[in-house]
Amino acid sequence: MAIRQGKPIRDSELIVERHDGSRLDVLAFADPIRDSSGAVVGAVKVMVDVTALKAAEAALREKDEQLTLITGMTPVALTQCSRDWRYVFANQAYAEIVGLAPEHIVGRPIVEIIGEEGCAAIRPHVERVLRGEAVEYEQKVPFEDGGTRHLSVTYRPHKNDLGEVLGWFASITDITERRRLEHDVLEISAHEQRRIGQDLHDDLCQWLTGIDFLASALAKDLARKSPKDAASAVKIAEAIRQVNGRARALAHGLAPAVIELAGLTGALRELAINAAEMFRIRCHYDGPETVPVRDSVAALNLYRIAQEAIGNAVRHGKAQEICVLLQPGKDRVTMLIRDDGCGIPQPQPQSPGMGLRTMRYRAAMIGATLEIRPGASGGTEVACTLPREL
Repeated sequence: MAIRQGKPIRDSELIVERHDGSRLDVLAFADPIRDSSGAVVGAVKVMVDVTALKAAEAALREKDEQLTLITGMTPVALTQCSRDWRYVFANQAYAEIVGLAPEHIVGRPIVEIIGEEGCAAIRPHVERVLRGEAVEYEQKVPFEDGGTRHLSVTYRPHKNDLGEVLGWFASITDITERRRLEHDVLEISAHEQRRIGQDLHDDLCQWLTGIDFLASALAKDLARKSPKDAASAVKIAEAIRQVNGRARALAHGLAPAVIELAGLTGALRELAINAAEMFRIRCHYDGPETVPVRDSVAALNLYRIAQEAIGNAVRHGKAQEICVLLQPGKDRVTMLIRDDGCGIPQPQPQSPGMGLRTMRYRAAMIGATLEIRPGASGGTEVACTLPREL
């Protein structure tokens, strides 16, 4: 009808059935042929086989639907952003965090969704990603219900075939429950350590004290009968006293009541003294007499980190001198444990031991950062930094 009216046909989609019964998807184009008077007397037709193109488009739509379904079902918040700080993609989980539908996020500037303060918080991380780095970090975010959420954030650069960074991908995971469970596990562990320490002090140490008295009495009795045997008994009594001293030091380490009595600085000073006696090394505390850490949980976890770091320095680093420091700053407090041992391998192993994992968990639980690095003069330096308000 259009050709008869002299109108061309463009991109008309048709299904053509061939002689063998198979069907083709075609695009038809037609232009009218006119005679000298301008009347339509025929048409020039062109048909393009687009069967493969249609199949590819259908497959692409299916993949896109599958991707939308998968990203919509995952509890991980996913976004893609352009270099000019605009949203290219956002899944349902991210939409629920910001309180908007995904279609109301895509295409908008990031500042309109998370505000100036939110942009300022992520800018240092985004700048690293735009330089081609991958970034992972954790942050605490206050929510309207008055609670605080722990979020694990991962950024990956989005590059073209030439390696140019076009933007970034982000994934955000709510790890609040995981951190709570980790906190509970650490608290249970701390409770068990205190119980064992108390048992050591109240039971084993008392038995050793009694045996010491018996050995000393035996030495006195033997002094009149056999001086040689008496000397052996004296050595036994001395050995028992040394074992008793080590057991008491171990008990104090497992149940550090001194934190409540003398604060964190007093506890660290006693920890250094006990470590020096137990391991037969030089270990000392260096720092202010008092550094306020009002949160008892934070103080205990710092103490445990120092305890683990000292143990690692002796067992693995073969250190002969260890220094424990507290460095208060304007808005943070840093605890340093420095040793003169053989150092740590570089790069550090991908799968750290249980001790290092526990130290990192403890630091994360109190909102601190933990860094394990080579010392300026050799050995290893463990730095744990936490906000001053604690």
